[in-house]
Amino acid sequence: MLKLKKKVSTDLKQKEEEIEKKIENLLIKEEIERKRQEQKQPQQQQQQQPENENNINNSYNNILIGFGKNNLKSDIFLEKEKEIIEAQKEKEKLEKRKETIKLVKEEYMEKMKNDIGNQQRLKLYNRLKSHQKSRIGTRLLNKKKSENLSMVGRNKYEPFEKSLENNEEKVIEKFIQQEEPLTFQERIDLHLHSFQIHLRNNLFKSNYPMVYNNLNGLVLSKQSMEIIEKSIEEENFYTIISMAREYYQDQFKKGNLVYRYTFEYMKKNSKLWRFFQLLENADFNHQIDPLDFSEMIRVFLELDQIHSAEMISSNMQSFFQNFYPDVFVHFFEYYNRQPGATVTSVTSEFLTTFKFNSYNEKDINEFQTRRIQKKRELYLKEKEKEKENQIETEKENQIENEKDNNSQQSDETNKEEIDEEKDEKNNQHINMLTNEEKEFYGNLAKEDEFRDVPVRNIEMFKSILIHCYKNGYIEFAENLEDFMEEEGVTLDLEMFNSKLKYQAYKGRMVNEIFLNFGDFIIPTDTETTTTTTTTTTPTTPTTPKKNQKKPKTEFIGNSQTFLAINYFQLIVQKNIDVALSVMNRLKKQWSFKLNTFILNQLIFGLSRLNKIDQAIKYYKMLPTSTNGIQSKIMNQSVLLYTMAYYNHPSSSLITFIKDNNNIIGTGTGGDLFDKVTLDLIIYGYLLDNKFKQDQHIKFIQQQQQQQQQQQQQQQQQQQTNNTNNNNNINNNNTINYTNMLDNLIQVLNYLKDESLITKLDKDSIDFIFSRLLLLKNNYNIKPSPTEFKLLKQLIK
Repeated sequence: MLKLKKKVSTDLKQKEEEIEKKIENLLIKEEIERKRQEQKQPQQQQQQQPENENNINNSYNNILIGFGKNNLKSDIFLEKEKEIIEAQKEKEKLEKRKETIKLVKEEYMEKMKNDIGNQQRLKLYNRLKSHQKSRIGTRLLNKKKSENLSMVGRNKYEPFEKSLENNEEKVIEKFIQQEEPLTFQERIDLHLHSFQIHLRNNLFKSNYPMVYNNLNGLVLSKQSMEIIEKSIEEENFYTIISMAREYYQDQFKKGNLVYRYTFEYMKKNSKLWRFFQLLENADFNHQIDPLDFSEMIRVFLELDQIHSAEMISSNMQSFFQNFYPDVFVHFFEYYNRQPGATVTSVTSEFLTTFKFNSYNEKDINEFQTRRIQKKRELYLKEKEKEKENQIETEKENQIENEKDNNSQQSDETNKEEIDEEKDEKNNQHINMLTNEEKEFYGNLAKEDEFRDVPVRNIEMFKSILIHCYKNGYIEFAENLEDFMEEEGVTLDLEMFNSKLKYQAYKGRMVNEIFLNFGDFIIPTDTETTTTTTTTTTPTTPTTPKKNQKKPKTEFIGNSQTFLAINYFQLIVQKNIDVALSVMNRLKKQWSFKLNTFILNQLIFGLSRLNKIDQAIKYYKMLPTSTNGIQSKIMNQSVLLYTMAYYNHPSSSLITFIKDNNNIIGTGTGGDLFDKVTLDLIIYGYLLDNKFKQDQHIKFIQQQQQQQQQQQQQQQQQQQTNNTNNNNNINNNNTINYTNMLDNLIQVLNYLKDESLITKLDKDSIDFIFSRLLLLKNNYNIKPSPTEFKLLKQLIK
């Protein structure tokens, strides 16, 4: 490019000099022609002079006769003035001509320069275009190589490096648009991002699957769109609700796709009013679950239609639908993402909707106790009336035996009248009771039955606060805790554990010393524990345990408390010995078992630090329940990726796949093996991380030592005993080094032989070959000839 620019500048200078020379030649020619014309004019004047002289003499004589000789001087002066004026006019004409010539010259120069610049630009553009066409193929290859090589410096010291911190939505939007498939680098970013979210969600007692395996839930097919449109036209909304239940997901930020498309289509075609009209029907409401209403509210809030969301919440109240706590979480997220939102504004708006759509626990408890008292009074009154009725019936039986048949009929009629009067009195009493209940607490009581209503109890607050601690909304959580104190709701141990988990997730210290010597006093019964600070009076148990030797003010936690401690020790501090010793001690002291969440954390932390054998031991302890199987699928990817990252032999990966083939074989398309796990195995083996570099350097040093020993053996054959002893010492320090490329090819060959994969995609093949070249050039690592032949067969 620099050479081209220099050539262009020199060409422009040469062209400007040529143009100036041409313009000077034109001006010289014009001046020569003008001089020729001036020379021709005096010759013509000389020919006309005799005639003019005769005319002048005649006129002169006439003048002398008419005016006299004194007047001749003035006429000569006038003629000279005329000549001067004409000369000035000629000068002005010449000056104007020169100015016009200059202007023409400047315009001509500018035109020529522009023409030359355009020509040069066209030439330069054509050159660049031809240059680009000639190098398009090479540039594309270099681009792919640069993308693959940009991944080389990543995960140098950490197998689970953070990626896609705020760029997850960009990758997901690219998948939704489906213009281009996701590259190998984008897939790896999603996988590593899924590991990070899995670690955080596991800390807060929730599962999280791989993002890549659930991306299809973000795209709505044309067939399903047509079904939705048809059902809207036919007003068959129950089919839409049943279809929407298949698209429920928690791992993505967006709401239900079916409801989103439905509400957008109805709003576009002005049919949303019909949906709200059907919601007033009781039969239609009974077909809808609270989770359905929660998803509808979430979608309406994402579409910025808060009035529609409030209409659904009021409809849930009128039909006594139970509120999921997620409904209030959706309202909080809506208020929080508004432009210019502050903590105070979000808190005030949230509390208004929270109070309007829920009821205080104290009021409901008072209502329940009062209703129970009234029922007891009714029960006692009914018992007394039953005794009176028994006495009356005995008397009537005696009378019936004495009287005749006619009198019996009359008595029966009287008896029926008496019974009717009794029933009317009882019904009046019951009706009066239900009316009092309705007046006492509105629509909570209907026909003497307590309906499901959202109550502001600890369970309702707990789900909202856990969401806040999980996502870092600490100031809002503190404001909500102040409102809890006003409502008379106290925190329990689970809420306190969520605070500890947030502190551990942020890398702050959480251990036994922090808990025992802090201001946290928990009762001995872990099921009904509450936490108090120094501002409140401590609660102490009335009856201590038999085997309890420590003071009553000692903190007693549970498995979730240990989950926060273990996160700090194992994940943050990376201290395996301390984490396992604390676990063994607190298991006995707090009497808890290793649940799925603790096992997930142990597997992640141990495999991250290359303690694969211990991680597999805890992996085998996972239960066979649904949560256990989901955890196993995630943990298999964790284990196989770390085994490849730390360059474990191919035999260890193959045996693990054989033992867990029934769970790992959940791939999509023609492949039975999981695509995510396959990408992670390829990526893990081909990374030149710090561990592999140190391992390779030690292996080279070991080979050099062996060569030196062989040379010494050849030179000193007599000292056989010493050399044998030296060999024994060196054999004890041998390194179990295996070629990472051979390990990868052997694993891929096994998967293909077992028909678990059909073939590799193009991006994976490009990444493999780019890494082959880099490892060969930088470290002289290359596959063996047999494995290289297998690799060629895999690519076919």
